[in-house]
Amino acid sequence: MSSEFKQVLTKEGYPWDFEEADTPLMLLAEGNERASRQLAQACAEQAPPIQRSEVFALDVESKALAQYQLVVGEQLFGPVDRLSADDLEALWALAAPSPFGEGDETKYDESVRLAKELPLAGAAGAAAAGAACAELRNLRGQSLAAELARAPPPELKRWLRTAKLSDHEDRIVLKPYKLVLYRAGGFFRAHRDTVRGAEHLGTLLVALPTPHTGGALRLGDQSVQLGAWQGVAFLTDLEHELARVESGLRAVLSLEVHVVAEPQHSLRDSSSSVSDTLGGDPRAVAAAIEPLLARCGFAAIALRHLYSVAEAEAALLSATGAAGARLRGADRDLGALLGAAGYRFLLLPLIHMRLWTQRGEWSWAVVPLRFRERCAERGRALPRGKAPLLLIGGTEHTQLLAATRGYLGNSAEVGEFAHQFAGLLVERA
Repeated sequence: MSSEFKQVLTKEGYPWDFEEADTPLMLLAEGNERASRQLAQACAEQAPPIQRSEVFALDVESKALAQYQLVVGEQLFGPVDRLSADDLEALWALAAPSPFGEGDETKYDESVRLAKELPLAGAAGAAAAGAACAELRNLRGQSLAAELARAPPPELKRWLRTAKLSDHEDRIVLKPYKLVLYRAGGFFRAHRDTVRGAEHLGTLLVALPTPHTGGALRLGDQSVQLGAWQGVAFLTDLEHELARVESGLRAVLSLEVHVVAEPQHSLRDSSSSVSDTLGGDPRAVAAAIEPLLARCGFAAIALRHLYSVAEAEAALLSATGAAGARLRGADRDLGALLGAAGYRFLLLPLIHMRLWTQRGEWSWAVVPLRFRERCAERGRALPRGKAPLLLIGGTEHTQLLAATRGYLGNSAEVGEFAHQFAGLLVERA
């Protein structure tokens, strides 16, 4: 066992000198190339991981956007679409430098992120922090963030359908977060947004009508330029970056997209209807997995999106089938295919290791100790020893595994909310 792997296990609470026969579920990717290829072929028509998002315009008439005035603390700036250069300069002076997360540390580094921010009124922890909060109020004193939370834009439902999360459409909760400011020279290097809770699914950005040039937003493989009162939503695990602002001031409202309560049905109960719309054959899935199950009793399939330990724990502690309900994009398709093939599965956060030896590259993963203990508390003891890990995304999948660490949004992620490589532990129902 390598010293690097020992260090990772020690950090996660495992004894570094355990016997390999008693390994706490070590998943090996080597030797499973044939099964991985077969499974990839069975899922060949699935959509790839979500790398794009649709820009939409807020309904100006229903929201009466021209009536909204910017307020910071007790200071009234006036209509947001008519802010003067002096107003923008005063707004910038009131804002605080924007931090970012790197692992479990929150940092300030203008070579990574050059921006300022103000908490939105109603944001979690804003009152306790004592900072002046920003708010857009209409002539009736109503907050735009509150209005969006009360009546989320209908485009969010279309976005959820794209992410294969249509059963969450009526359970969206928008939470105010920050007003983020970038002026000439400002940027934010590629990062993923910080996860704040097991129900935190994504981010909604709404651009304010402040004149500026530059500042294009790259979302995965897509570049978008948000115009005045345009919005875009994306999953927290989607890597994105902001190109340098060339002139003016770019001001954006950031809201968190959460979902509440688990759907009452299980994915497996509805898999027959879901799988009719999928590109994939449940029989071919079974043909790829059955030889591994016959040998080991279970197998793991690496997922294409990232999930937090908190999400996996929430699925474990809730009703049967909740693991499937939490999957998104191509992972949701895979879960439906597994359900249609008669398998049950558990969402596992995984610690992934890649090693290079004279025999070539080796890839393996183990389950974080805390999650393993939570499984045991719920009477769901995970197996020990070695088991097959299937990677069905090819080179793209390997790149995703390598990208599970990096820069984050406004703060660091604590362990249970960290984006993690994840997999499904599959066994016969």
